[in-house]
Amino acid sequence: MEKKLKEVLLICVDEHNIETYLSLFSPALWPYLHVLNSEDEKEYILQCLNRKKRGVPTFLYLIYDANTNVPVGAVQIRLPHENKGQLYCWINEEYWGRVMCNLRFLKRQSITLMKQI
Repeated sequence: MEKKLKEVLLICVDEHNIETYLSLFSPALWPYLHVLNSEDEKEYILQCLNRKKRGVPTFLYLIYDANTNVPVGAVQIRLPHENKGQLYCWINEEYWGRVMCNLRFLKRQSITLMKQI
């Protein structure tokens, strides 16, 4: 039986770790997230980073196993006026069934983000 991951570390997505993000963003995830390919996702991430540089509040993080420092997925809280779906979160299929994310933490971050607007 595999050990469940209970503690996560969130690392802000930036120009230095986009390739880590994309390496986890496998074709198995694309249909669930309505993405056609990794190039489309990369373009989306670059747009997010450009908005952040312009001062638009951005909450986009890689999710790491806090015990092993291994990346397992990503989470984004989107602004309500920009997207219908405000929570964008995915876990690489290698970790399906093993990752438990602290939703209270995400909720606090979401509230903080919304207060910045």
